[in-house]
Parts: sequence; C-alpha cells; structure tokens
Amino acid sequence: MIEIISNSKKYIRQEAGIISFLNQLKASGKKVFLASNNSYKYIDKGMEYLAENYINNTSSMSHWSELFDVILCHCNKPDWYTSRDRPFRIFDPTTGQTRFTKTTPEDLQEAGQG
Repeated sequence: MIEIISNSKKYIRQEAGIISFLNQLKASGKKVFLASNNSYKYIDKGMEYLAENYINNTSSMSHWSELFDVILCHCNKPDWYTSRDRPFRIFDPTTGQTRFTKTTPEDLQEAGQG
C-alpha cells in the first residue's frame, strides 16, 4: 500500500470523466457515496491523485470529498452489508481519531472493529 500511495501515477490511471461524472451526479441531486475496505489515508491519497486535475481546473471544488455525500472507510465488505455488530464511527482525518457517537451522512465514517 505504501508503494501505491507514494507512486500513484504508476498504479492509478487518471480519468477526468470519472470525476466529471461524479460531479454531475451531485449537481443533479443524486446522493453519492464511497464505500471502501481501505483506510482513509489510502482513500485520500488515491482520490487526491484522481481528482487533482479537475480540482486545479475548477474553482467550484476544493477537495475530492465534496463529490460524496457519505464516505465509508474500513467497511469490511461484504460482511458489513449484513453484520449488525460493526457500527460505524465518526472519523476525524485531521487527528486520526474516531468517536463512538451517532453518525450523520455528513460525517466521515469508519466501520467499527468486529
């Protein structure tokens, strides 16, 4: 994972159409979410790389997370679809800490450990 984060260009192909498509979905009122089994750090670096050209060429967005209504990290898919013993927690990317309080769609969420 460290190699992928430090060398995104080698492992991730930038497709401007993906970011434009997500932006169009949001602009048309659709609810958009990102659910990943990965950590926020990994998701953040990958999405920063994917969205960097789009963000640099538009003044309407300052961070890739604005493309999503809900962001879920460490999901442990597919188990989290049916598991009732893995509640989501609020994750603060600036501190790396999680809070065990009720989440809202606006919160960056991380799956609880089973």
